[in-house]
Amino acid sequence: MIKLIKSNLWWILPIGAVVIIGGVILLISNNVGKEPEPAFSPASVPSVSPEISVSASPSPRPSGSIKVETYDDLIVQYDSRRILLASDCQSANPSNMNFKNGTRIMLDNTLSSEARVIKIGNNSYKIIAHGWTFVTLYSKELPANLPMYCGSMELGQLGII
Repeated sequence: MIKLIKSNLWWILPIGAVVIIGGVILLISNNVGKEPEPAFSPASVPSVSPEISVSASPSPRPSGSIKVETYDDLIVQYDSRRILLASDCQSANPSNMNFKNGTRIMLDNTLSSEARVIKIGNNSYKIIAHGWTFVTLYSKELPANLPMYCGSMELGQLGII
């Protein structure tokens, strides 16, 4: 029996080595060239509002599918309610606008490679680099004029009527 094992050992060792080396190469080739997945993206940024509003009845949600809006879809949807910040945050387009109380607007920071904090009235909103956020303009006293700042630079006035 021992003689049989010794005579077949020269076959078993090379085959085992080939199997082990093949497994290592397969594991390495599956991980080469893969980049780690980002933990944070503009799509994961929550929308913020100056005041929380509570609805008495829950809004129905369609079952089975979720519609993800692209940036191009949002530009169309928020056409007259979008404020585009300059890359250096020294200006905004448009800089002075009037909105009805409770209007949701889009603050667009896609031109800048830096995160920004925009202050509208007494509320501050952080916007990631190359990102955007949504703000609901609300005031208890009407009409209201809310100055809009990026750092110490006044970008304009937002009127609430």
